[in-house]
Amino acid sequence: MRPRVYRTEAVRALVWRFQPGGRNDLPLTTQDAIDMLTSFTIGGPRWPDSGLSIAENRELFSRPLDGPGDLERVTTPVATGLKRRFDRG
Repeated sequence: MRPRVYRTEAVRALVWRFQPGGRNDLPLTTQDAIDMLTSFTIGGPRWPDSGLSIAENRELFSRPLDGPGDLERVTTPVATGLKRRFDRG
């Protein structure tokens, strides 16, 4: 059995076979997936500034859209976040 490092390097050498057309930044290995997800976690280097607090972001994504009033429940905080984000001098 070949060492794991060899398999990882073999995958990287054939990256073009595992990525959809026009993309080359998707994770290929378990560690790549962990690194990508970690970078997008709250406070991570790739966490987007939505203008909402952590609590507001969690509330926004905490429930599915499945009933009356859900559109307003989503659009109101999104509009608030955009105002905060783009009204910052």
